[in-house]
Amino acid sequence: MSYSGPTQASFAAAVTQLYRELFPPGGCVLDLLCGRDSYLPPDVGYRRVVGLGLDLEELAANLRLDAFVVQNLDLQPRLPFDAAEFEAVALSDAVRFLVDPVEVLREVGRVLRPGSPLAIAFFRDGTQARQVTRYLEAAGNWQDIMVLDRTAREGGDRLLAVCATAR
Repeated sequence: MSYSGPTQASFAAAVTQLYRELFPPGGCVLDLLCGRDSYLPPDVGYRRVVGLGLDLEELAANLRLDAFVVQNLDLQPRLPFDAAEFEAVALSDAVRFLVDPVEVLREVGRVLRPGSPLAIAFFRDGTQARQVTRYLEAAGNWQDIMVLDRTAREGGDRLLAVCATAR
């Protein structure tokens, strides 16, 4: 999901820094519900970056992706990947659009290696961060769930992230 307008640059910079800190260089990353933009650090090499989203044209335009899958998670929440295939999952501000977020997050936990990170970034929404924390707890395959405030020191729009590791 991408933003336009004056907040897009600050959102992108903060999310990119979060991913830089959490995701292992050289790892295999799933960019879930991405579109034409990826917030993965451009200066960090990953073994493989796979995107999953709704729009074929947007996914094809995302130059950060090595591969992509077009899939509507509301119609088919099972992810088309092997268990423990990924070492990190990025999800930017899209959980609120899912019909069954608990099932999708359970699937994300299945395709992540145990101990690997999930980072879900939110734009200006503390209520959503609390709800996602509850979704992760209900999914049952997450640990070390935490909410991080990544709002820029100089102020501006609020950026929160819910992070967890797969069991």
